Amino acid sequence: MPEEPVAPALAEWDQEQKFQQALDAAPAPVLTIALIAANVVVFILMVINGVSFMDPAADSLLPWGADFGPLTTHGQWWRLLTAAFVHIGVIHLAMNMYILLSIGVFTERLFGRVGFLVLYLLAGIGGNLASLAWQPSIVAAGASGAVFGLYGGLFGYLLRQRHEIPAERVTALAKNAGIFLAYNVVYGMAKSEVDMAAHIGGFVTGFLVACALAASLVHLDAAMRLRKAWITAAAGLILVVVAASRIPVMDDFRAEIKKFIPLESSSLKLFNESLNDLKTKRVTVAQFTESVDKKLLPPWNAERDHLAKLRLPEKQAGFTKLLVEYMTLRGDGWTLMKKGVATDDLAVVESANQKQAQADAVVRQMNTWKP
Repeated sequence: MPEEPVAPALAEWDQEQKFQQALDAAPAPVLTIALIAANVVVFILMVINGVSFMDPAADSLLPWGADFGPLTTHGQWWRLLTAAFVHIGVIHLAMNMYILLSIGVFTERLFGRVGFLVLYLLAGIGGNLASLAWQPSIVAAGASGAVFGLYGGLFGYLLRQRHEIPAERVTALAKNAGIFLAYNVVYGMAKSEVDMAAHIGGFVTGFLVACALAASLVHLDAAMRLRKAWITAAAGLILVVVAASRIPVMDDFRAEIKKFIPLESSSLKLFNESLNDLKTKRVTVAQFTESVDKKLLPPWNAERDHLAKLRLPEKQAGFTKLLVEYMTLRGDGWTLMKKGVATDDLAVVESANQKQAQADAVVRQMNTWKP
């Protein structure tokens, strides 16, 4: 019977021993622990200051650095980084930190401390950039993009240094990473609240960064690996700036609606009270027209013109277009009523009432809109 040759098995065993020795000789993964500690400390501070432990509201995350298009694109670009240290409840935090511990200990030894930190932070920023580009109107937070970046970094390292790592270990690493990624893709597609753009953006960023960083661990040149890390960090930041500059500025739809609601309420109240005072002769026609011209229309028209210029995603822009149409019809109705009263022209008054009816029809159309 033919016998299996011993040499290949010995070579693979020797390769495994050298790789394991190199891993054991690598500095302890203190940055992984430090990053976990930083995320936990931020979360504790959030809870101490009133943010919900289990299910925080989106607005409560913004003061802590969560990513939100209307704030980020208006100059608060630091949110691309800080959002990676903000979590949406303790379960979100625990899941991300468990995965970070699982993959971080190994990848930190592969890339060295500086390289690992560059990989993690650039992946976190890249994930948040992808989220910002894909869905700028949501409040995004969490270390998921950075964690996915570590898995992307692992694949990048396996690609660049595949001859250094024993085949059996490569297969095991790729299998475990593949299971993690497949599960999260399926889970993310089933749950609309999962920020898949950040996951994909972080993974792709991590893969590209790792392709630039990957250096032999067995035949380690520490100085060369450090130079690679700093060069990659500088190049990565330049690319981040370029990518961020390509993202359109977006205005805060929710804040604008919050401003509009009290304006509409006070404006309708002012008009109805002024018209009622005219009918009961508590004010003159001149006083009524002055109230419409000086108190009612200027703030109303200014807000309408402001809303018309907002830079918004398509769905929000569609609603805002209806809102501008509504304000135009309402304002035209008030203007015609003022004119009809001043000239005692019933036809103009009827036109004013028609404008108000058209405005009410637009309101009914807006009430069917779903955010």
